[in-house]
Amino acid sequence: MPDHIHLVLEPYGGVSVDMFVGNIKGKISLFLRRVGHKGPVWQASFHDHILRSREDPLDSIRYVLENPVRRGLVTGFRSYKWNWDKYGFCDSNK
Repeated sequence: MPDHIHLVLEPYGGVSVDMFVGNIKGKISLFLRRVGHKGPVWQASFHDHILRSREDPLDSIRYVLENPVRRGLVTGFRSYKWNWDKYGFCDSNK
């Protein structure tokens, strides 16, 4: 999305979601400063949703992939240049 990021992730190795998001924010902020960006990049917090055992993770991935379509940026999520997923939704007709 042009003004925010969606991630579907599974923490492991003792790294919490808070630690992971903080690390990502820090690395992206450093990169943006290096290329000349001035001013704030991030809001102070973030929204998360922990999947319950009855929730299918693939449904969450599909929801995130469809965000640019709902926003009217593209007609199909496969054509949104910033989509990536390890399950191949962007590369197939699933």
